[in-house]
Amino acid sequence: MGRGKLLVSGSCIVAVAVVLAGAGCATLHAASADGRQIRDMLRQWKTACKAQDVQAMMRLYADDYNHKEKNKAGVERVLAEYMKENAPYDVCINIDDATVTVRGNRATVMPIALSGIAGSDTARLELTKRGGLWWITGTDL
Repeated sequence: MGRGKLLVSGSCIVAVAVVLAGAGCATLHAASADGRQIRDMLRQWKTACKAQDVQAMMRLYADDYNHKEKNKAGVERVLAEYMKENAPYDVCINIDDATVTVRGNRATVMPIALSGIAGSDTARLELTKRGGLWWITGTDL
């Protein structure tokens, strides 16, 4: 089993870290409205990933997602392929220890810890708030 096994999870559960734009950087408290929304979205993402439900995952990605030469449709194809290839493997995803850093309407969530038979890795999610909701707009593994 190669590194691809964890890529499935990395794409599934993206980590949080530092936000790129805006003024005033703040680490969110889970009790804040943004903190609750982001943690709820992360739980939805993890649940969809563990269930290998690509459609549920993609509902959390911004329609104009474009990161590292992948648009939303491209990410969906990659996730579907990885999940099909890695269906027999159980990967643990830890979102509980991730830090959410917000700067204006942008946030970073990291590290999202991924572990399984192939080893361990971390992921990061980049989020953008639009229309009162947080959307995944970038991922890094």
